[in-house]
Amino acid sequence: MCCFSGEVSQVADTQIFARASGDAQILVYSMSILANHEVAMILPLPVPPQSPEDAVRFINLEAYPTFFRDLDVLFSGVRMLGSSLSDAPAPAGPRLAVHAVGKFEASFVPTITDFARLEPRFRLPATLWQELPQYSDWGFAVFKLKPSPAAPPGPTKASIKKTNASIKKMFDALFGVKPAQAEPAEPEAPPPPVASEPHRVHPMALLFPRRDPKQLFFPTIHIHDGKIHAEAHFDHVLYFQLDRMFTGMQLPGADSRDSLKRWGSLDLYLSKNLERAMAPVEDFMDLRCANGTLLPAMPLYRWKLTGPLPNQDSILDL
Repeated sequence: MCCFSGEVSQVADTQIFARASGDAQILVYSMSILANHEVAMILPLPVPPQSPEDAVRFINLEAYPTFFRDLDVLFSGVRMLGSSLSDAPAPAGPRLAVHAVGKFEASFVPTITDFARLEPRFRLPATLWQELPQYSDWGFAVFKLKPSPAAPPGPTKASIKKTNASIKKMFDALFGVKPAQAEPAEPEAPPPPVASEPHRVHPMALLFPRRDPKQLFFPTIHIHDGKIHAEAHFDHVLYFQLDRMFTGMQLPGADSRDSLKRWGSLDLYLSKNLERAMAPVEDFMDLRCANGTLLPAMPLYRWKLTGPLPNQDSILDL
């Protein structure tokens, strides 16, 4: 779920990596974002019910901003397979722990009601969660993002007037014109900064306990304007490492797991969708900077989700 606590102008080029780690899952997330204000990105996590506040471990990938670019290089020689945030007052209790993770501040929110223990500006309306009953007993990772870099300020009325006055003074001196008494300058408030273009945030990574150890989860549902739409525009690339082939899928726009079972060959079914990296992970990836998110012995796969698709999360059944 790419969900933001405030309005964002644009989100694009979302990239997500997942792999199993015993009964836990590693998740790495990155995207380009255009936002004029500080917002928080909220990722739902299918953790076991009543998970403790320290159930999630955040992983710092600030030293590896090119994590996904390097992953993509591994596919240059690919072959196809088969070829509540609540508005109510905060309850009594301590604030949730805030972790410094590279350029972000991150918190794990064990339940929807615990959102009240975050700053109000990083919450969503309580009514929104009523439309998402599937997350009623999930946990959530919250990353506080900075605004996009501001565009260089353009000329103001005051600066233009000052420049014109300097030019006039130069010509008056040249032709012997006696200067008129200068008018007092009118104060002018500087224009508010405006984000110039989307900027890519360095990968956000975490390790969380899985409710179902037989699934890999990708948060792909969209909430960018405080509303839930049945369909959304996807610009996503999902990467994952598997220690065994998966048997079913719940991906936007893909056939259901029941349809998948009717295919005699999984490779044939996936031949137009799933790519497998031919180069080993260690050939191009900096495993030290990857900070334990990758395993060199596991095969790497890529699935692209683009265009208008049903607005839902993505799950692989292992």
